[in-house]
This record gives sequence, structure tokens and C-alpha cells, in this order.
Amino acid sequence: MKQIGLACVLVLGLILPGCGGNSSPKISGTWFATLTNSDGTTNATFAAAFTEGSGGNLTITNFSFTTLDPCIGSQNVTESGTFTSTTGNFTMTIVGPGPGPPVLGLQGTLSNGTITGAWTRSSCPGNGTLTIKPVMQGG
Repeated sequence: MKQIGLACVLVLGLILPGCGGNSSPKISGTWFATLTNSDGTTNATFAAAFTEGSGGNLTITNFSFTTLDPCIGSQNVTESGTFTSTTGNFTMTIVGPGPGPPVLGLQGTLSNGTITGAWTRSSCPGNGTLTIKPVMQGG
């Protein structure tokens, strides 16, 4: 009887690791971001829809600042990004209008359903942390 129990445990040990395996993080959907300054105040917030593409490309649509970045000061921006589903690594660039435009660079990692990391800004220097969470649909 002990041998049967031991055999069952061994079989389960071989089968269970495959359950849920290959579950790479997913990013497609609508997300809300908070960029926090190094002093703890909010620099900017925005919402955007992300769609995973091939080769790590990230399509960004419906981008809208809900709290404008003080140096960009406009909704007229260009966004681009990448996402690696095997590692959860996320990057995003937001370029403001005008010559020598301010550029926000975001880098983070998707873990447990939230992207956390850091942001930097050129042309009007700034930096801090970022948190990006999915917007729950329906309800």
C-alpha cells in the first residue's frame, strides 16, 4: 500500500509542474500609470491601452494624461514601448511637442499584475518611481 501511495506522489510530482506552466505575464488591456517624483509627490498620471505585438513591440493607443507632466504640459505627445513577456520587462517613451522636446523614459517589470519601476525625464530633468496597474473592466 505504501508503494502505491509513493508511486502516486511521484506521478503527481511529474505532472503538476506542467500545470499552469508557460504562463508568461500578459499586458494587453487598459492601464493607469502614476509617476511619482523622488520627493514623493505625483509628477504625472496617465491612462493608455497596451497591446502586445510580435518581437517585443508594444502598441500604445488611447493615451491620455490625467495629470499633465509639468514639463511636457500637453496631450500632444508621441508614445512608443516594448514588452518582453518572458521576463515581464517593460519600457515606454513619451515624447512631448516642440524643438528639443521633453522625453519621459519609463522602465519597469510586470509582476503580480502591476508594473513597477522608474522614470526619468530629459530636457527638464526629473526622475522617480512608477506604478502602472490594469484598469478593471466591467463590474
